[in-house]
Amino acid sequence: MATASGGTVRSIQVLRAIAATAVVYFHCNPPGGGYGFPQTGAWGVDIFFVISGFIIARTAFKRPEGFMRSRIIRVVPIYLVATVLTAVAVAAFPHRINSTEVSPDGLLKSALFIPYEMATRPGPILEAGWTLSYEMFFYVVVALALLATGSAKRGLTVAAVLLFLLVLSGWVSPSGWYLVRFYQSSLFLEFLSGILLWAAYERSRVNQGVFAGGRTSGAVTGVIMIAVGFTLLVAADTWDLFSAGFDERFVQYGVPSVLVVVGGLLTEPALSAGRWMRLLVELGDASYALYLFHPFVILFLSRIAFDSVLPGAGLGLRVVMLLLAIVLALVASVVVNRCVDGPIQTRLRRRLLGSTSSGKVMSRV
Repeated sequence: MATASGGTVRSIQVLRAIAATAVVYFHCNPPGGGYGFPQTGAWGVDIFFVISGFIIARTAFKRPEGFMRSRIIRVVPIYLVATVLTAVAVAAFPHRINSTEVSPDGLLKSALFIPYEMATRPGPILEAGWTLSYEMFFYVVVALALLATGSAKRGLTVAAVLLFLLVLSGWVSPSGWYLVRFYQSSLFLEFLSGILLWAAYERSRVNQGVFAGGRTSGAVTGVIMIAVGFTLLVAADTWDLFSAGFDERFVQYGVPSVLVVVGGLLTEPALSAGRWMRLLVELGDASYALYLFHPFVILFLSRIAFDSVLPGAGLGLRVVMLLLAIVLALVASVVVNRCVDGPIQTRLRRRLLGSTSSGKVMSRV
């Protein structure tokens, strides 16, 4: 995502890289298995959702034309590649991936981002793809609201109200129909928080407010907010702070995620370009590829390469293997982003949107 001046919002890119890496760690340590470390990091998804709301609000104002086409181009192609590869992996190693069912109906629903249930877990075929059902629904609601109102401001307002009412309906009367109940989730409050954060961020930049403040004071406050946010996220998992029977995820993960993203934006003026920052920005750019393809790396290492070693490994060896898994997943994501996703984005944007850019922009989810 570019700023109004055309630069990259480095803090957002860094947070995307951290969020995706947290999800990798989470999937490396399933309960009673994997590398045997405490399970946390599922909240990386919630950070992504807040960032997505921020990005989509900016896109609606800056580039409303072709909004839905650009979203489909951004999300769908590489997701379909990952889905097909998952189906192939299930067919090749059915005893290794026994929680995933592949059928024509499941493939169709997965490709269309329609939530459904398998016998052992919810769909889609690509397990991590459940978040994209929320993303695409969010995009569709925003796109229809923009089309109906003809205004970015009114359109985002209408979309926000509709999504809030949907969440409210889930609190008041959860549907017995899985498809409806899926979309009654409080997760949409994270998207809405991102929209509100973008509005505050833009207003502050124009009026020289808190997000356009001095390098030192703003950065210190931002670092404190980031530290508090991540502490709350890890604490929620470590001490099981939330065990109520209702949908409390926005309280558990959403609020701290908003705190983290606000803190990141406050540090933005103090972030300077450099070798390490360029690396972090690239990892942020590859975060979507990391999110989609890290399960393949984890599957290969934990269930094939390390299968005979992990059960009896000591703490030191498990740390080394975990770090290796995360590093290999990061490297694989950069390769996929550069060699597969990047070229796909470039061709589709040129053909369907008339864009001459490389497609390597921060509007990615």
